[in-house]
Amino acid sequence: LVLSTAQRIEDYAVVSVPGFHSNDATHKTAFAETLQRQIGQLYDDALAGWIVDLRNNDGGNMAPMLAGLEPLFDSDTLGFLIGVEGEAEAWGRGEAIRESAGEDYVAVDDPVVLPRSLPIAVLYGPRTGSSGEIVILSFVGNPRSRSFGAPSMGLTTGNGEFELPDGSYMYMASTRMADRSGRVYEGPVTPDSVVEATAVAGGDAVMNAAVDWLRDAGE
Repeated sequence: LVLSTAQRIEDYAVVSVPGFHSNDATHKTAFAETLQRQIGQLYDDALAGWIVDLRNNDGGNMAPMLAGLEPLFDSDTLGFLIGVEGEAEAWGRGEAIRESAGEDYVAVDDPVVLPRSLPIAVLYGPRTGSSGEIVILSFVGNPRSRSFGAPSMGLTTGNGEFELPDGSYMYMASTRMADRSGRVYEGPVTPDSVVEATAVAGGDAVMNAAVDWLRDAGE
């Protein structure tokens, strides 16, 4: 089980969220609780902003990721999967999506509640795919949020499960992702600020661009 990592850069909290590839209930809860605990531990009165690093998030099960990042979202409905006939199934956080999520629903006991809203920089790139892109889109429309990096992998579809006559199952792309405003995405998601991923003194160019924006956003 690969868990999220957290650190402080100046007055900014960085949480790096990897992909999550398990359906084990214990693992799902551990992933979400670890991420929320890190967010709670990083917060203090001096904190000036958040950085959510998704550049190595290759997808998997979205529910633990969204549950872990729940304190950073301002809405319960964060996006939609749009079916071939236009039907929309919401994804998001909390009780609002318990019924639609079914057995994939993940909740954290004693969830973290942040006392104030801070600007959020979201980092992603070509290794961010599938459910990682769902996390990207969950921040689209979130107040004081801006994304940095390079276009994502482009797996902006959801898979449907279809039973075959011999009892086996086939998984096919059957839905498309949409952000909370209803905008449908096809192919890679492009960040608000496209930044070439180069190593520079004191960090990397994408991270530095995010920190620069956070400094300005806090003024």
